[in-house]
Amino acid sequence: MRFTERVLEVWASTTGYPQMRRLNNFLLFLGLRGLGVGNCNSLSGETRMLANLAPMWRRMGSEAVLIDVGGNEGNYSVVLRRLCPQARVVAFEPHPATAARLRKRLGERVEVHALAIGAEPGKATLWDYAKHEGSSHASLISGVIEQLHAGSSVGVEVAVTSLDAFCEEHELERIDHLKLDVEGWETLCLRGAKHLIKQERVGTVQFEFNAMNVMTRTFFHDFVDLLPGFQFYRLLPHGLMDLPVGDILRCNLYGIQNILAVSPRIIAEEPAVWRKRKDVV
Repeated sequence: MRFTERVLEVWASTTGYPQMRRLNNFLLFLGLRGLGVGNCNSLSGETRMLANLAPMWRRMGSEAVLIDVGGNEGNYSVVLRRLCPQARVVAFEPHPATAARLRKRLGERVEVHALAIGAEPGKATLWDYAKHEGSSHASLISGVIEQLHAGSSVGVEVAVTSLDAFCEEHELERIDHLKLDVEGWETLCLRGAKHLIKQERVGTVQFEFNAMNVMTRTFFHDFVDLLPGFQFYRLLPHGLMDLPVGDILRCNLYGIQNILAVSPRIIAEEPAVWRKRKDVV
């Protein structure tokens, strides 16, 4: 028997009592934080990840296309613009009030579209707090506000497009970086980019995997299926951890986490950067 398995058996036999649940729960959540689950804001690793990817985009100059889906107040777009002054930065924010604030804040520095991104063009209902419209929790998934955030919700009809349709209409040859922060709607966004993904015209994708995916009955492997050939990493405060997508337990953790998916094309073009190691960037 391997040493690790023996240690696990000893631990289970000595601490497997109801009275030990507080200790075991503490160790569980302690380990999850170290593995990048539950880390937010300055501990998310997002700023470090973008700073390390930025040189690749800066080499592309004005041809780089960086897309922020779920722009909200524009913090992510501001970072992209600061790191890549010449790139084309496009932000999507469906809520009319939030999109207006976003345009006011970003001016002409970022291309802002008051649209939701989904599987196909059309209309959808965006749900938000009844007393605080334009919040960062606004979602196209019915029930998110009431069930996950214990608030009263109100719906507003918004226009929806797909990334395939948008890129064809605006003659965008590729998306070098795609950020999705859409409160559980991520897989719909990726389904609307199936032609771009199939043609290897999407470079990197950053998305959240969290409790919202419980609402939509989404497994981590759904993202794997939608992004075939991509390498998946979980953001840590000090680097990226490669995810073994076949490990059901380690991937399907529904605490908030940020994931970076890297296309086969980018891995082939930057093999030294994306070669598997403990601290990838």
